[in-house]
This record gives sequence, C-alpha cells and structure tokens, in this order.
Amino acid sequence: MGGDVTLRTLLATRLVKGASLWSSVGGDLWDQAWYYSRYEDPTAPDSSDMEKPVVTRLRGRIAALDGPFDTDSVDPYRHLDDLETPLIIQHAVGDKAAAYRWSERLARELYLRGKRYEFWSYPGDRHLFHDANMELAADRDSAFFAALVAK
Repeated sequence: MGGDVTLRTLLATRLVKGASLWSSVGGDLWDQAWYYSRYEDPTAPDSSDMEKPVVTRLRGRIAALDGPFDTDSVDPYRHLDDLETPLIIQHAVGDKAAAYRWSERLARELYLRGKRYEFWSYPGDRHLFHDANMELAADRDSAFFAALVAK
C-alpha cells in the first residue's frame, strides 16, 4: 500500500518536492477489493454467487463506521488536479501484487491533467524489482531526484 499511501500524502501536503512510486496501487476502494479478492487465482471462475472475502470485509468495515461514508470522496484520483508534486512511477508489467494497469492509469490521469511525471515499465513480475531491474530503477530514481534538486 506504499504507493497509495504516498499518493494520498502528496495530496494532503505541498511540502514534498518529488516522489517515487514503485508498483503503485491504484483504482478506487472497490477495484482494489475486487482485485485482492481474486489475487490468489485470477483465472478462477467467478460468479455473482461466489463469496468475495475482501469485498465482504470492506463492506463490513464501512458499515461499522459512525455515520455514512462516501467511498468516492476518498478516491485520490478524484483529487489529482490538486497534485503539485512531480512523480516517477516504476512498475514491472507482470507484477501480481499490484496490478500493472494501476500504474498505467495513474500515468494516464497525470498526463490528462498536465501533471509532471515519468513512467517506466520493466519486464518480469517482481513487485519490488530484482537484479538489473532493481539497479535501473534505483538509477532512474537518483536521476529524477537529482534533476529536482538542481532546479
């Protein structure tokens, strides 16, 4: 959840001058709950009669809150117009811990809003990269932050 927490933090403050998101989590609460309900076997059959444990837990936690809770209002994507922090996003295309499409979506939303970002894709399925991908991701982070400091 580091990417999701980082994005929410950046929307809460303007004090951070740049951020790196590796294998970012995205989508709204329900998209994430659905994804993680099928995480163990995304090829398994699915139907409306089948239990979705993560969705059920999320519904229960929302129902237990004091008063109504609008899940859309806490979706960071609804507030990206307020984002001022440049981002570097890096994600392995085969990552199963966090869907690659979430980083693609974040890059798309940032682009459509004219926000400053870099998006790098890597082969493989390692959530936090490995070997040459790890070195390249660290080098890209270093260059990204060095450019921010130089300004």
